Amino acid sequence: MSHTDSTEDYLETTLTERECEMLDFEREWWTLPGPKESQIRVRFATSATTYRRVLAALIERRDAYAYDPLTVIRLRRQRDERRRAKIEGPRVHRNP
Repeated sequence: MSHTDSTEDYLETTLTERECEMLDFEREWWTLPGPKESQIRVRFATSATTYRRVLAALIERRDAYAYDPLTVIRLRRQRDERRRAKIEGPRVHRNP
């Protein structure tokens, strides 16, 4: 087995049930009662910080994109916007 084969096997792994639940939650959390952080603690039995760390790694995976491309794209875009705002400052939208 070459290095390429092992890398492809890693990239082609399937999502766990918990990872699917995380993507499902991100797609629909605003329809649930209460704050998002509270829902994370109840549903996943973890802190919001740990949840966000796991989610950040999850949205980089091909299989996450294959499972729910729209949610993954939205989460990546939001992450990129936060990074850009941190470096450049918030965007100012001016009305013409």
